[in-house]
Amino acid sequence: MIIIDENEIELVERYREGARGIFWNTTDFEDRARRIEEDEGMELFDRTLFSEALNKMLEDHDANYGITWDTVDYWLLYWCKLPESRAKQLKLEL
Repeated sequence: MIIIDENEIELVERYREGARGIFWNTTDFEDRARRIEEDEGMELFDRTLFSEALNKMLEDHDANYGITWDTVDYWLLYWCKLPESRAKQLKLEL
């Protein structure tokens, strides 16, 4: 594996020095969105905004409390929720 991105190089160096981290991804947003939408029975979120919401979440989080699933839910509802006029009923397979 060849690493050319400076951020990747820094992560590898920190890992080799014993640092560990927790990573959040847009797939975490997708998982939470799908669960919420299944509960509500309708599509509620604009998936094109997940990456931007993830970045905002990481920039704005309070390090005293960390990031939890509640934090992801907040950003989904605050940043990614579709206007009611665009929300669609889901066709759930039973």
